[in-house]
Amino acid sequence: MKKHLILSLVLCALSASLFAADGDHLVFEGADGPGKGKHLVFLAGDEEYRSEEAMPMMAQILAKQGFRCTVLFSMNPDGTVNPDNGASLSHSEALDSADALIMSLRFRKWDDASMQRFEKALNRGVPIVALRTSTHAFNFPGGSKWAKYSFNAKADTGWEKGFGRQVLGETWVSHHGKHKVEGTRSVVEAANKKHPVLNGVGTIFVTTDVYGAKPLQPSTILLRGQVTQTLDSKSPAVEGKINDPTQALAWVREYSQKNGKKNKVFTTTMGASIDLTDENLRRLVTNAIYWGLDLEVPAKAEVKILGSYNPSPFSFKAYKVGLKPKDFIPGAPNFNKAKSANAKGNGKTKGKGKGKKKGNKQAKKEEGLPPGVIKPMNPESVPFKVQPAPEKLVVNKGDHIVLLGSGLGSRMNHFGLFETEMFLRFPDKDLTIRNMCDEGNTPLFRPHPSRNKENQYAYPEAKALVNKEFQVDSRPGGHFETPDQWLTRLQADTIIAFFGFNSSFEGPRGVERYKKELEAFIQHTLSQKYNGKKIPQLALVSPTAMQDLSKKYGTPDGSTENINLSLYTNAMRQIANKNGVLFIDIFGASSKWYNDGKEYTTDGALLSELGYQKLAPMLSNRLFSSAPVKGDTRKAVLAAVNEKNWAWLNVFKIPNGVHAYGRRYNPYGPGNYPFEFKKTREMTVIRDRAIWATLAGKPFDLAAEDAKTFKLPAVETNYKVSKKNGTVDYNPGKVSETKIKAAGGYKIELFADESRFPDLANPVQMAFDNKGRLWVSTMASYPHHLIGDPLPKDKLLIFEDTDNDGKADKQITFSDDLHIPIGFEISHDGVYVSQSGNLILLKDTDGDDKADTKEVILSGFDDHDTHHAISA
Repeated sequence: MKKHLILSLVLCALSASLFAADGDHLVFEGADGPGKGKHLVFLAGDEEYRSEEAMPMMAQILAKQGFRCTVLFSMNPDGTVNPDNGASLSHSEALDSADALIMSLRFRKWDDASMQRFEKALNRGVPIVALRTSTHAFNFPGGSKWAKYSFNAKADTGWEKGFGRQVLGETWVSHHGKHKVEGTRSVVEAANKKHPVLNGVGTIFVTTDVYGAKPLQPSTILLRGQVTQTLDSKSPAVEGKINDPTQALAWVREYSQKNGKKNKVFTTTMGASIDLTDENLRRLVTNAIYWGLDLEVPAKAEVKILGSYNPSPFSFKAYKVGLKPKDFIPGAPNFNKAKSANAKGNGKTKGKGKGKKKGNKQAKKEEGLPPGVIKPMNPESVPFKVQPAPEKLVVNKGDHIVLLGSGLGSRMNHFGLFETEMFLRFPDKDLTIRNMCDEGNTPLFRPHPSRNKENQYAYPEAKALVNKEFQVDSRPGGHFETPDQWLTRLQADTIIAFFGFNSSFEGPRGVERYKKELEAFIQHTLSQKYNGKKIPQLALVSPTAMQDLSKKYGTPDGSTENINLSLYTNAMRQIANKNGVLFIDIFGASSKWYNDGKEYTTDGALLSELGYQKLAPMLSNRLFSSAPVKGDTRKAVLAAVNEKNWAWLNVFKIPNGVHAYGRRYNPYGPGNYPFEFKKTREMTVIRDRAIWATLAGKPFDLAAEDAKTFKLPAVETNYKVSKKNGTVDYNPGKVSETKIKAAGGYKIELFADESRFPDLANPVQMAFDNKGRLWVSTMASYPHHLIGDPLPKDKLLIFEDTDNDGKADKQITFSDDLHIPIGFEISHDGVYVSQSGNLILLKDTDGDDKADTKEVILSGFDDHDTHHAISA
């Protein structure tokens, strides 16, 4: 009891009188002072910069100067603070009596009652002091009644670029400095150096970076942000254009209401909790409050922090979990005891030596994550040690095997024969196999449009060893995880790497460079504990030889290519032997296959299904100890493998990934993709279990298991009727026919429409064949498959006019198992179809106008945005 009494006395000494209503907000009753009679409401709610820590500290300082200060938070239903809950604002009733608002918000989407109170306060003309990410305080979907507040609001809402641009003067633009790398130093705008908000304010230095900002006029810029080379307060400024001109860092303006009221507004792009350890920044914010309320601004305001203030580093998922508002009062004992949200499984490097250095550097470079994105997992690193190369790879029960590499491995996602062979040889091992290969990859170059430009490589230091031609800024962007993060998430025990083909294009002059790249890949890979326990097994597989099909297809005869492929295969052998890695030469083996005259490739370079049938057992024999295949389950296992790979590719290579992982994720993705990926991952694991059950000869109800997976929440549409977007009232074909004005000498006639042929929904391309029939591809699954729905059944349809009346009266479904068939071409070979990331060939072998075979001809096309696929 005595301890509790002492604690209460300490808290009272640290703060002005405190009252916490229902525990969901803080109230600091003001002492005597110039602010007496004024009510300040502090709004804490951002995912990254720890406003839940900064706002109570600032409120405590202002309460000592007479202001009554209320701090509102984003909360969990259990009463604990959760900055990630953008829909929450606790005790919004406080807004009704606010004399000024001090806000540190980011991408909030509050309930109607809270937004109504906020809007009423705004309409009353209350002054606003806005910190850091408040320029993008709100993020409502397009159809919301509050859409005009969103940081990216369209002009037709009445507030182009939203509350941030129209009221505060700027919305979210960009990181002008490098996030978590370059700091910010304030520079006074000379013309406005006597502005009262700058009273007693010296040079400010903060470790948050400068934002791009050009405030809406009229605005008065007080400070500009100088980008510094490092996060050290003594660091010199970065030289060059980035500081010429410097960006606006703090400004004041007035916002005029339609009712004649005016809001005095102060905005700064500084304001993380750790920024506010700078006394001059605290004084700047304090002065802005006095100025906004038309109070005399002190010559040098007292801004001493009361109690102990130990702010957390700014980062996503770094907030303290399980704490209530009272625990954020500076000096509260529970604050330092609490763990951050990312404390468990945060992937921090624990290794030593060379590996540790790489891991720490990667951690420092890690960018903040958009809302809803799960935190990446980084591997533990250890020093590389050369071990004797194994004769075979070992397979243990429950092993996770990951395939890395380029096209040879990537196409195995479509030809599941090698995986099937492995499962059949080890039916009781419950293997988990994931294929991370992609056609553009080399050992250290791993391009992806949804990774930022510095992450286009296997690991940060790899760039220096990559072919200079690849070191270009193609303007990628997004949060797709790095190769190491994926391998850690997949808990890789064994890695099989298929490299050499892409690199061989560099010819003899590139061999030595390739050796260095390959050796760096090996040494990096064998210094990571992706499974959290030990370094992985690693095997290198050479490329296959080129097959001479020049006489039949007019392709290269392969003579030059095979010389280069032989050089690179030998280089792989040398580096593998030097570094103790199992090496499999299939260049030599495949050269012998071609002697029998069969077509093992589609074009001389890429293995066909027959080629993968030949490769699967041979590669399995060389990688693993031979094991007899029992039973007659190959066909069923292959079907289960292909089903699993469909689900896996909807995680790793989802079509239209620009919205799922890339630059359009925020704001269009957080409301649905985190949930869809959660369900897709669950369904992928279920398909692993289906493979194991098939191997064991046991029944497995896939539909019943899928029904147990995560239930997707309803997604609110962001569609809004406008001149640009049109309306949902589509004209039927007969109406459209009357509204199209044809050029002279032409007329419009309706040939086919959905009223007679419902399958015509979402047509995307059409073409006539030499029989005068109309072919149309349709995309009901656009922009991509929704996980949990039946598999896509996009169609290629044929429409025929059999009675010569100028109108289609017959539909033939040539194919109905396509996915995003954005283009097709009818030829003597069959019908070539561009769908998602592949070019496929459909053949009608019996003349019934229905596709009997489907062959993946080419793969690896970028379907980051499905509009960018081959369309004709």
